[in-house]
Amino acid sequence: MTRMSPRIPLPATLWRPVAFWTWALIAIVALDAVPHLLVQYWFNQSLGYQSIFWTNFRMRAALFVAAGLMATLGLPAPRYAASPTLRKVLVHGGIWISLVSGWVLARQYEQFLLAFSGVPFGATDPVFQRDIGFYIYVLPAVRTTLSMLTTAALFGIVWVSVARYDGLTTAGSLGGSAIDARRIVGAFAVPYVNSLVGLLGVVVAARTYLGRYDLLLKDNGDAGVRSGAAYVDVVGNDLYDQNGKAEWAANERLYDAHPKKPYSFPEWGLWGVDDPAHASGTDAEIDAAFHRAYRILRTRIDAFLALPLNELKRDRARLKTELDRIGTLLP
Repeated sequence: MTRMSPRIPLPATLWRPVAFWTWALIAIVALDAVPHLLVQYWFNQSLGYQSIFWTNFRMRAALFVAAGLMATLGLPAPRYAASPTLRKVLVHGGIWISLVSGWVLARQYEQFLLAFSGVPFGATDPVFQRDIGFYIYVLPAVRTTLSMLTTAALFGIVWVSVARYDGLTTAGSLGGSAIDARRIVGAFAVPYVNSLVGLLGVVVAARTYLGRYDLLLKDNGDAGVRSGAAYVDVVGNDLYDQNGKAEWAANERLYDAHPKKPYSFPEWGLWGVDDPAHASGTDAEIDAAFHRAYRILRTRIDAFLALPLNELKRDRARLKTELDRIGTLLP
């Protein structure tokens, strides 16, 4: 009796159970979603708000289809593959990714409902002169769409490249000891890949263009700069010369450029306090240094909070005088 040595199953043999169980899992997930939809429908119906259910459902369905169509950018890949099994993998895998992409984007339906139905604020930002609603409603949905397009284009490029590699390897086009990088790149740069790269470039350019709005939206908390459309990322630190003297002309030009911003850049007052961390001596003396620094800061902060800031925000000379005065206060 001849003993059979163990062998790794052929890809075609492994593919059948993988495809079967993957489709089975997708079917289970789809069936599991049906009760949730019915519960949502009956709940809204019981309240007399069926229109809310159908509005949400239509948006979810539209996003599911849109994301699925984006993900189909990789479906032409099988035509470049030589292996029948790989062609099946690329087709089924592309459909699976399309379904997952649709499910992911459909979960963002509230974001897109706001983008299409948001009511303008009636106020514009002072930098780009756009309605505030653009930043609240439209911009998040646009960025999500561009992210999906980026993912879809990259997926298509990878999918086609895998298929192209299989086809070129089978044909022996990548053989030889000498590696010609230009020839290899040219072999992979089929017209469809070139179009996907072009699409990716357009999307990246759009994302770069939208990046300018980070001036108003980016969280700069670590830098101590307030974020939001009511502020600008401009501070007065650089408007002082090397000797610490304020460049008042430059200050006034910046202030006049943003007349609606009460604190477009900070006004400085020298509130010097000895750092108690550098105190030396006995424990009692070190503790006394910390208490003294605390009392000085508390006295000056209380005095600053007592100022009539609504009056001073447009009277810069008086504000400067008050800040200098507070810097001399001692407990």
